Amino acid sequence: MVNKISGLVVLLFLITGVVYGASDWSGSLSPVMPGSFPPPRPLVATYSFGWAGFTAGRADAAFSRMSGDRLRVEVKGGTTGFVRVLWRMDALHLAVADVATLLPSMMSQEEDYRGETRKTGLVFTGSAVTGTVAKTTVAKSLSWQVHFKYPALRDMHCALLYLRSQKLEPGSVYNLTVYPATSPFLVTARVIGKEKVEVPAGEFDSIRVDLRLWKITGDLRLETAPKCKHAVVWVSDDADRIPLKAQADVFIGSVWGQLEEVKHLKP
Repeated sequence: MVNKISGLVVLLFLITGVVYGASDWSGSLSPVMPGSFPPPRPLVATYSFGWAGFTAGRADAAFSRMSGDRLRVEVKGGTTGFVRVLWRMDALHLAVADVATLLPSMMSQEEDYRGETRKTGLVFTGSAVTGTVAKTTVAKSLSWQVHFKYPALRDMHCALLYLRSQKLEPGSVYNLTVYPATSPFLVTARVIGKEKVEVPAGEFDSIRVDLRLWKITGDLRLETAPKCKHAVVWVSDDADRIPLKAQADVFIGSVWGQLEEVKHLKP
């Protein structure tokens, strides 16, 4: 669930309809260096989430700039209402990126369920990602290592930062390698166009982006993403380019997220 939250907030995280083989998809990747659109101002954005017509969760995403020219996002949320009675979940996601390259340095997240806790910690070097996943239940605890070697991998935070740094002209296509938690994906983002969007936070001019995902195997081939094949994200068409809402087709059906409130902070 935390990947759904962080994915919808800091991106979702992310369309050509083409199936690539091991020898050709890497040549389609977008340039590593980001575009010229500046990073977002410090802010706190509150989102609600759900599936079908039911509200199922809520999250606060805080974007800030740290010393040493680093960008930070912290997402905290969980299930709410009657859904929480059926499925209790609380999550905390933290990620740090370099402001010049918009590449990640670290990501950590903790998911607390009824009877189970899962912690994930990743370190990005620019040429690979390594990390640890730890799972604790009442009966036992176990942990395992994750590792994937590939240049310019991005987490969900940096995928969002990279995309919003681009011109985002209608028809533009961007291909990124993203490592959100324990597996790598190829994300293809196609800018569909501009339209008015109304969410609880207000009415906004927006940019609509269509997203497709493929899982990258150990031998660098692509497979259909098992949990999320397609998503649509609307970002504000202004100086902040805040994610306004998202819709995704996932393994449990159609899920959505929308902006409830945004507060700009002093630097």
